[in-house]
Amino acid sequence: METTPGADWTYFQTLNANRRSVRDFTGEPIPDKDMQDILEAAMLAPSSANSQPYELHWVKDPVVKALVAKACNSQRAAMTATYLVVIVASKKITRNAINRQLDYISGTDKMDERTKAYHLKNMKPCVVF
Repeated sequence: METTPGADWTYFQTLNANRRSVRDFTGEPIPDKDMQDILEAAMLAPSSANSQPYELHWVKDPVVKALVAKACNSQRAAMTATYLVVIVASKKITRNAINRQLDYISGTDKMDERTKAYHLKNMKPCVVF
């Protein structure tokens, strides 16, 4: 699909200028497939060294959702949302992600040696932060 240079940026600017914060939800279920697609897209967000130093937790269980909503100061949006997504970040998650990537880079035959060397030089094993 061809686009005019800048058209995507203009489209984004229009969307961004007209966005609004939703505070009340209907409670209508969201199909699991749609939520999975949304979460998969979120997991593609770039991060430093492609470390993705976070986990996404899809909270579907109504009892757990109520507890999480209460932890969010019982905000109306959290109380009325069909589901919640909790984003957790930590040094341990980052350390584990980078170490998994190092293992992958070292063991893969899908990268040439020059590319492997580049990534291995820029990603040091995360023993301690």
